[in-house]
Amino acid sequence: TNNYRDLQAIFCRIFIAHTNTSFIKYLTGYRMEKAKELLLTGEYKVYDVCEMVGYKNPTYFRKLFKDYVGKSPSAFIGE
Repeated sequence: TNNYRDLQAIFCRIFIAHTNTSFIKYLTGYRMEKAKELLLTGEYKVYDVCEMVGYKNPTYFRKLFKDYVGKSPSAFIGE
């Protein structure tokens, strides 16, 4: 439906204008920062953190985490 696509395009333009980044990049960054906090507590396993920050696929979460942080969640915890 065109109305939905139009609204989506408007939202994306406004979001980028205010944050200087796309919504997906912003959301991913927010989730990864929260994942780092949760992992550093030592209270949760990687797959728990994965679900807690909104990902259902642990493999995908690990890939995004490594792309964002530069190391896997396990390596991050082991520092």
